[in-house]
Amino acid sequence: MDELLRKCFKILKLKENATKTEIEEAFRRLYAEGSSGAGQGGIEQWEKLKEITWAKDTLLNRLQKGGLPRASGGHATAETEGADGPGSTPAREGVDRPDRNGLPWWLSSAAVIGCAILFSGLFYFYKPAFFTSRSENRGRTATLQLPGPDGNAPHEAEPPSQDAGPSKLLQDVKKAVVTVTFSNTMGSGFVVSPEGYIVTNCHVVDGTKGSAQFSSDEVVDVNVIKLEPDRDFALLKTVGGVNYPFLTLGNSDLCREGDTVIAVGSPQGLSSTFTRGIVSATGRRFVGLTASFIQTDAAVNPGNSGGPLINTAGEVVGINTVAGNKLLAQGLNFAIAINDVKGYVDEGERLTESERSRQTAAIESRIKLEEQKREQQERQARERTIEAQREEERRFSEQVEAAKERVANLQKHQALKQCLEDAVRQYQARWQDGCRQSLLPNNCRLPEITADHLREQYLSDQAECLKQYGE
Repeated sequence: MDELLRKCFKILKLKENATKTEIEEAFRRLYAEGSSGAGQGGIEQWEKLKEITWAKDTLLNRLQKGGLPRASGGHATAETEGADGPGSTPAREGVDRPDRNGLPWWLSSAAVIGCAILFSGLFYFYKPAFFTSRSENRGRTATLQLPGPDGNAPHEAEPPSQDAGPSKLLQDVKKAVVTVTFSNTMGSGFVVSPEGYIVTNCHVVDGTKGSAQFSSDEVVDVNVIKLEPDRDFALLKTVGGVNYPFLTLGNSDLCREGDTVIAVGSPQGLSSTFTRGIVSATGRRFVGLTASFIQTDAAVNPGNSGGPLINTAGEVVGINTVAGNKLLAQGLNFAIAINDVKGYVDEGERLTESERSRQTAAIESRIKLEEQKREQQERQARERTIEAQREEERRFSEQVEAAKERVANLQKHQALKQCLEDAVRQYQARWQDGCRQSLLPNNCRLPEITADHLREQYLSDQAECLKQYGE
């Protein structure tokens, strides 16, 4: 038996003399075990499913072409022998014989096996999209939808290739990520339906009309459809056009600490920028916002706002919104949990043209209100900054004065010390002068009245030092 067949039996955890039925049963068992967690297993899990499918197909194909050699290298299997003759023992497994409908056994089995292979292949590629779209996205598929060659008829883009790894996945994702521009603001966004609905942050919007630029450099006009300031959410709609590439909304409740995530957007206007990190925490809250946030260390910079935070399957789990003060800390970045805004996406997509027109005035009013709030917040922030600067200057001035005082005190201390030392030297010098005048320089004893006078003068010098340099 060659190494290829041995590898196939090993993948399916079978002995090398396994029968066709055992091969199929092993495949079904292993595939069921692997596919139960494929939605969160990442690329490695799908590679394992592909491997067991390949092993099963290889062994069944060899059986159909001429049978498998036994592990001992002996006689051919029963599948290569002739049909049972009259009066012979019951046919062995794999022997061609008519079934009850008059069809040869191998023909009906081949049809069943072919259907099973086809179904398993379809199930392998489309199972995640089927369950995701049914449960969360009302029929959306997990693959990108691209315009056909004529610009109208849609055709389905290839699903993100796990063979090519993250590179192919991100190439597909970036087709649905846009740079959103309004009159005074710029940020990021992402398309969530083939009709051209775009999700972004409310703080990116400063008017009812703007534009969106795709990674292909195509620029389209957009209108604001829905605005939810308390969740920093905005839904836009392209003006005309269909069959846009779009991203699938994932389930942010499944995010766990340590999960790999990728932030996509246009920081500093650099479109199609990807930054990778891990989930640090979920369910974070901020004052003034009702949405919950996913904390990640995937870098988020000005211009990233409104872009998608995706998992390794290319599903959107969050909307990049805010970054921590980079002067104080690094790696503190936050995204709105996508489950907190899915309902707004659904509501916006259900609006009719007339309903959108009626909402325009209300949206303009909310935008003006948000602009006023932003201006007030900016004014308050400037005032706090100015006050903080003034407080810092006051504290610095106090520190300077305290330092000057300490220096002055030190200088006074040094001067006092020097003055007292000079007083001692002068006292000693006067005593010696008195001894020389008495002609008794050695073992000199001055008259009591002279000694008292010298001591009084010494104490007077000390008092003057303390008066001049004392604390």
